[in-house]
Amino acid sequence: MSKIMKAPIALPLILLIGLVHGLIYLALRPPWQHYDEPNHFEYAWLVANWRRIPQPGEYDPGMRREVAQSMIENGFYEGLGYVPDVTVADGNIPIGTYSQLGDPPLYYVLAALPVGLLKHQPVEIQLYGARLMSVGLMLLSLVSIYGLIGELTIPGSPLRWLIPGWVALLPGYIELMSAVNSDVGGAAFMAVAWWGSVCLVKRGWRLGPAAWSGLAVTACLFTKETAYLAAPVWGISVVLSWLPGKWKRLGWIALAALGLFSMALSIGWGDAALWYRATDQSADTRGVPGAAPLGEAVFTLQIEAPDQVDGRQTQLTQLILPDTMQAIRGQRVTIGAWMWADTPTTTLLPVLTAFKQDRSTDQTRQTVDLSTTPVFYAYLATVPENTTQLQIHLSSANLGSAVQGNIYIDGVVLAAGEHPVDQPPDWDSAAAVSGAWGGVRVANAVRNASAESSAPRVYPWVDQLGSRFIPDHGRPSLLLYSWMDFERTASYYRATAKNLLQTFWGKFAWGHVVLQGQGVYALLAGVTVIGLLGSCLGIGNKLSRNQGSAIGVLALAVAGVWGFTLVRGVFYIIYINGFIPSARYAYPVIGPSMGLLGYGYWCMMSLIGKSLKIKPVFLVGALAAGMLILDAWSVISIWRFYAG
Repeated sequence: MSKIMKAPIALPLILLIGLVHGLIYLALRPPWQHYDEPNHFEYAWLVANWRRIPQPGEYDPGMRREVAQSMIENGFYEGLGYVPDVTVADGNIPIGTYSQLGDPPLYYVLAALPVGLLKHQPVEIQLYGARLMSVGLMLLSLVSIYGLIGELTIPGSPLRWLIPGWVALLPGYIELMSAVNSDVGGAAFMAVAWWGSVCLVKRGWRLGPAAWSGLAVTACLFTKETAYLAAPVWGISVVLSWLPGKWKRLGWIALAALGLFSMALSIGWGDAALWYRATDQSADTRGVPGAAPLGEAVFTLQIEAPDQVDGRQTQLTQLILPDTMQAIRGQRVTIGAWMWADTPTTTLLPVLTAFKQDRSTDQTRQTVDLSTTPVFYAYLATVPENTTQLQIHLSSANLGSAVQGNIYIDGVVLAAGEHPVDQPPDWDSAAAVSGAWGGVRVANAVRNASAESSAPRVYPWVDQLGSRFIPDHGRPSLLLYSWMDFERTASYYRATAKNLLQTFWGKFAWGHVVLQGQGVYALLAGVTVIGLLGSCLGIGNKLSRNQGSAIGVLALAVAGVWGFTLVRGVFYIIYINGFIPSARYAYPVIGPSMGLLGYGYWCMMSLIGKSLKIKPVFLVGALAAGMLILDAWSVISIWRFYAG
């Protein structure tokens, strides 16, 4: 790190640009106008005033009242259709939808420092003090990105100042890094961790870089769950730093083998396709008993003990396709299935759940007494007119006396209209896609209704382990489900890819302030594609000693962080509150990401410059000018939005 003190004028200039840019966004956004900023500020305020780490559920009535009043006065609730009651006796006034208490504390301890110094000032001034701490962390990230790019480029390369300079001008990044949000700490500390990791891989084991980068990794673990990836990547870097020369290649081979072995231990085959498993049973959810009412396979769910039934962990869930849901909204439907059990018991027939526009849930459920012989059961229900998402669940809820064994389900049906509940449909095939029911032709809204198709599965121990690290205890099996049911989840991935692109370059506040002008984001999409394609031109370029391993470490980081960002909303896809993630979750790899784009632009400009006999640095300078124009337009867009 001592080399930073000898850095040329580029680094101070980059830091000055970042500071001015950060202060502009700090002041430009009205109070509380960033993702969950009131709740993040509450955490920091409680630390500053209570001088301890608050526990989930705790709050200060006076603080809540002052913040809520400030939110009202600053127009936070305009257009939302409600205003909180600041006169409630207990002072438990909602100032956000998601409490941060219980999150790792380091960022909030840092943000509490200026809040404590300003504790006698109005709450808005305290908020700006916490935002200023975030700007300081942003400057730390710029220093780290400068150091990182310096390790990856040759002396004198314009990329050494262009890439961190572009980061300092990137509207989306600077807007986040001037807000009160623990994502700021995660991005800053991970930037330091990546720099240290590359230093270790390129230069070999050294105590100094290992020490300060290890401290950065420790800071990541105490800052944000999204920053936890810094630990395994840093660990890989340490191991590679011990390996001389060609042994590094063997290290990568061993890492790939370990990855394949871990995948083999985590994923098996045998569950029913297109059904999300929310059960921790060890057996497959698809069985072949030898005598099924329809086809060869059936759904097999282990009977749960009565005290273990929680309504979620004992079921399979399928999301009904949107077009199908639209076609049956407001209609009467008939729901049924063949069901039986190893031991007579009472359980639930297939449950229909409708999520509605007002964010409420309408669930239709009916109990049934099962015997050991397959019997067809059915009942009538109505799909609400304002349904926005429709699901069907298969449950092994034990409402009787059975304590072990399995419940078997076959030929699940959800059909529009009222059909005889005392007789099964006559399906055209074992797949139960279409057939006749009571003399009327029907189409089944349920896919893979008789479990004839099998699919991969995530083993329960992976779900249990993964839920400890995934936000809101998400289960890794949902990720696999989203890939296997792309017909249903493609809309999520399209919406997420679009939002990641827009928020990466500039989409502000709570994601509702966009760049003005038609075609702006389409232009930015083109710019992104050009950068990615340009980087492909440099794939064959010769790398210096250990540079390949250093780039490999960063590739792991980029793939891991961007990959998790892309799928983050998958863990909420079966709930009423759907979630489309933004690029803020990927900003911990903003340095490598912008480095990839910047290198692509350089390769592309070098090719164009060679053809036109123009020095590439002048063409890249045009891109820098473009970034300045984007930044100015972002400031204008935000100002116009809030100026009315």
